[in-house]
Amino acid sequence: MTILEKIKNGFTYFDGGTGTVLQKKGLQPGELPEEWNLTHSEDIIDLHLSYINAGAHIINANTFGANILKFSYLSNPFLI
Repeated sequence: MTILEKIKNGFTYFDGGTGTVLQKKGLQPGELPEEWNLTHSEDIIDLHLSYINAGAHIINANTFGANILKFSYLSNPFLI
């Protein structure tokens, strides 16, 4: 079933507020939530599994703000 068929034939549920949940798990002000994908991967996996278990059909990656400006402090040649 395609996403368009799914939307036409019933309700489609998305995940929730990732940033808010990460704050409850300990994300500090000024800390980049996207870095948690590497430093707190179990928390990210648990978060996404909780959305799936709650019935979400569509889960967004924890990469909302990942861009070259936000991560320009890194000396990664792939960001140039």
